[in-house]
Amino acid sequence: MYYKKLDWPVLNDQQHAELLSTINTQKNPKPIGAWGSTYLHYTVPSSILTWCKENLPIDGYSQIVLQRFCNVNSIPVHTDIRRTENIIYLLSESGPITRWQKEGVVVDEICVPQHQWFSLNTGAPHEVLNLNGDRVAISIFNILYPVSKKSA
Repeated sequence: MYYKKLDWPVLNDQQHAELLSTINTQKNPKPIGAWGSTYLHYTVPSSILTWCKENLPIDGYSQIVLQRFCNVNSIPVHTDIRRTENIIYLLSESGPITRWQKEGVVVDEICVPQHQWFSLNTGAPHEVLNLNGDRVAISIFNILYPVSKKSA
């Protein structure tokens, strides 16, 4: 299975606004990997971190970030290097499609709906289509191994 809808509590409108405001006010988001300024991680406000830890079954997950894809229409087929699962809560309007492939053949796809939790298999080859500008989401995951000093 490549994705699963999670029956988890959703954030309220005030929390959505706080997270989206973070994108506009937080200085120096962290560029991720080869994507550079196209894929950024922002620090989640402490009030939202607390809410997540108190209301979601996320014991054992080490990372909660606000992720943003920007100025890009698609991300080509890839596997995530340091994680195999990404729990995602889309804040921007739905529309992007995550599509999984096996030996070049499409085997599954989903257009993640806004304001719902989904677990995505990011260890399998996948691409992201229809980004059309920005995709902003909460991302919860485990880092499988640290970045070596040579690759950092």
